[in-house]
Amino acid sequence: MSIRNMKNYVVQKMAIFIAIILSGTTEMMAQEIKGKVVDTNLTPIGSATIVLQTIDSTFVDAVISKEDGTFVFPQGSTPFILTIQHIAYKTLQQIFRDNNVGVIKMVSSDNQIGEVVVTAQKPYVKVEDGKFTYDTKNLIQKKIANNAWDLLNKLPGISSNGSSVSLIGANKVSVMIDGKLSTLTMDQLYTMLNNMPANRVEKAEIIYNAPPQYHVNGAVVNLVMQRPKNSSVEGEIAANYANQYFSDGGVNANLRVATPKTTLDVMYGINRKKNMQYSEIESHHTLHDVLYDINQTERISSKYWEHDIRTSFDYKFNDKNDINVAYTAMLSPDKKNQSHTVGDFQNSFNNKDASTNMHNIALNSRLGIGLSVGIDYTHYNSDDRQNLNIDYNNGAIGKIASRSAQTIDRYAIYADQSHSIKNGWTIGYGASYTYSYDRDYQFYDVAETANQAQNTDSKLKEYKTDLYFSASKQFKKGLSFSASVKGEYYKIGDYQKWALYPQFSINYGKNPKHIYQLGLSTDKSYPKYWSMLSSISYIDGYSEIHGSPGIRPSTNYNLNATYIYNRKYIVGAFYSYTNDFFAQVPYQSTERLALIYKSMNWNYMQNAGINIIAPISIGKWLETRLTGVGMYLHQRCDDFFNIPFNREKFAFMGCIDNTFVVNKNLLFELNANIQSPVIQGTFDVGTISSVNAGMKWNFAKEKMSLSVYCNDIFNTSSPKLTVDYKGQNFIMDNSFYSRLVYAKFIYKFGGFKDKKAKKIDTSRFGH
Repeated sequence: MSIRNMKNYVVQKMAIFIAIILSGTTEMMAQEIKGKVVDTNLTPIGSATIVLQTIDSTFVDAVISKEDGTFVFPQGSTPFILTIQHIAYKTLQQIFRDNNVGVIKMVSSDNQIGEVVVTAQKPYVKVEDGKFTYDTKNLIQKKIANNAWDLLNKLPGISSNGSSVSLIGANKVSVMIDGKLSTLTMDQLYTMLNNMPANRVEKAEIIYNAPPQYHVNGAVVNLVMQRPKNSSVEGEIAANYANQYFSDGGVNANLRVATPKTTLDVMYGINRKKNMQYSEIESHHTLHDVLYDINQTERISSKYWEHDIRTSFDYKFNDKNDINVAYTAMLSPDKKNQSHTVGDFQNSFNNKDASTNMHNIALNSRLGIGLSVGIDYTHYNSDDRQNLNIDYNNGAIGKIASRSAQTIDRYAIYADQSHSIKNGWTIGYGASYTYSYDRDYQFYDVAETANQAQNTDSKLKEYKTDLYFSASKQFKKGLSFSASVKGEYYKIGDYQKWALYPQFSINYGKNPKHIYQLGLSTDKSYPKYWSMLSSISYIDGYSEIHGSPGIRPSTNYNLNATYIYNRKYIVGAFYSYTNDFFAQVPYQSTERLALIYKSMNWNYMQNAGINIIAPISIGKWLETRLTGVGMYLHQRCDDFFNIPFNREKFAFMGCIDNTFVVNKNLLFELNANIQSPVIQGTFDVGTISSVNAGMKWNFAKEKMSLSVYCNDIFNTSSPKLTVDYKGQNFIMDNSFYSRLVYAKFIYKFGGFKDKKAKKIDTSRFGH
């Protein structure tokens, strides 16, 4: 064979080989069918039902179009039939011979009966890949939600107390932004979301069984941020005023500069914080068979300035490749805290000066090969000085002067990979590593009559590594399934443990009117660093906080079942079991007159219940949401000092949220909730209820808005806490002043956007 013939032979073989590879690749890619639904003005149509059938009309699958009009079927073979249905448009049925169906235009249809016009209504909730997805744009328009934290509180089943978030039927909730792992604490995340405009959130996802790529266990509320599609410059300046016994307020500014590929967000807020806590304690303390009646009132106040800074930069290489970097800082350089206690056992005055600062930087990137990587670092530092003076009624005097500080460095790095394979299966795997280094000391300059006052200087290192594997599949006839297993190695101090965390979720929704979900998740909770130290902190001459060096993490197993009717009405059932649950419960010492607060592990805590969420609309002027929860609680601890407990309780919670829409620029809210008595260890927690009202007014062509509301109008949201159990007799009343009046003024500026170039009609070109 000549050299020339040899070259031709090689070229032919290579061409055949490349053709085989390309045909195989085409065959794999052809499994996915995708397109976009728009109206005659090219406006995307969300919530349209798209039914996939074979050429002989055999049903294959059905999906719902997203807000941007796009839809995807994970598999399908050509040719096929698509039937597109929407209440506001004429039904369209068409045969396609290409898996990329492109843009599908639908013609508007007004179905009129006399003077009645049938119009489309957005679904209240959608289920996408096992996530309960809520349209936050609709919430912003019809609720008083001025920032991302307010928006979070408007989601069905979500409630908050301070900076903590709870979800009906979930043991613990993690709040995430764009599904990214973060080393921020819940308090720090709360502060950041309080300064973030609500309109920066595109949608909110509630996930009862978080998939492993989130690198958290249990339930997740994920806020998906909006990404501008055009060039724009916009921002807002907000001023707020609040009164809850004290008056405080602040100013926040946000600026966003965006191009089709880049987005720069800058945020700064300065707020004056003034807080007041006032509690009445009635302690019937038995010591050596003698009953001491100790009554005292405690007033704790704090005043400080808080500076909040956030800058983030996004760069989008293309639809599948992007990078994001964000810097967040929270600074409180001069905190003043005072505690004044008056009673028949002792009078004390505690003065504390403190400063805190937190810096966080996060970098993450999404690559087109299905790989996501990220790194997150947080540095936290606090310095405290305390001077406590005690005058006991028996004539004794106590004095404590101490210095303490805490420095924490937390690092997290993660990588996640996913692959779409044949027959509609998707597999994923990944890993994350988190390292924390806590340095904590407390030195006593003066410790007169203090019990066990000793200097502490500790260094605590925490390591957590997890590896996971997941698999999911979208079956025919509306059935989907996902499952994963995660292996975790955890070490803190001398404690270390390997653990496996299984998770699964089954979703069924052949008919969009009836959607079912069943899921199991496992979760682990870790105690705060300060609670694991051996030191003692003194609140006053009677109350003390003790560290718990041997406290263990708790493990939770959570089973949820949910039914959604007509994408509006939600019925759920749940069961939760937590092994080694830990909580801080007060205890009257049997060795001396001291009220001890200490975090301890219980044997377990379990609860089970059902919940119903029902939205009701009357015309366009009233939207109501009813929420009801019935629950059974069971808590047991065999090693709670010298009084083991095993307690049970049935409880109920009800809530009604009303929005009165006057017009698109003016609305009012009136909400009420009530919770029956519950238990926490030896504690009995009394009835909790509140009535809240508010108003929001948009004006100046919606460039300005004013919101005013009052939470807990009748001052009933702080329950009375009582202990009457095996010789422990204690009452704490914190209902001094929980009413909050709040006002916020927002001015929005900018809004420049690129002009769109006129489109060329090419509908009649090509084959």
